[in-house]
Amino acid sequence: MTGGHAQPSGSPPVNQGSGGLKSEAGTQMTGGHAEPSGSPPVNQRVPGVTPAATVVDCLGLSCPIPVIRLAKAVAAVEVGGSVELLADDPGARVDVPVWCRLKDQEFLGQQEREEGGWVFRVRRAH
Repeated sequence: MTGGHAQPSGSPPVNQGSGGLKSEAGTQMTGGHAEPSGSPPVNQRVPGVTPAATVVDCLGLSCPIPVIRLAKAVAAVEVGGSVELLADDPGARVDVPVWCRLKDQEFLGQQEREEGGWVFRVRRAH
């Protein structure tokens, strides 16, 4: 049971809370497992198509939570895959690039969001 609702037999629970992992295609990520929401499975490769980035929403969360969730998301994507971290903690502007350097991951940049905060893009290097 998850949050008082019974799950169908054989189905993993779906994380409905804020701050979960979600792909741009609308697929909820829970502990490295994808729950389809009307789109093909995340791990299914289509020739010539770059997979969508995994989005990690850490808006409203303070250090060190955004970097911890970024680390988990990067570990869950394939090598060459990318993660977009949404964060509004000013410390993330320093922490994310430093984490990438320390863990030898590729920091693709950051962009300010109109709604506040930033989008940090990271590619899994290994």
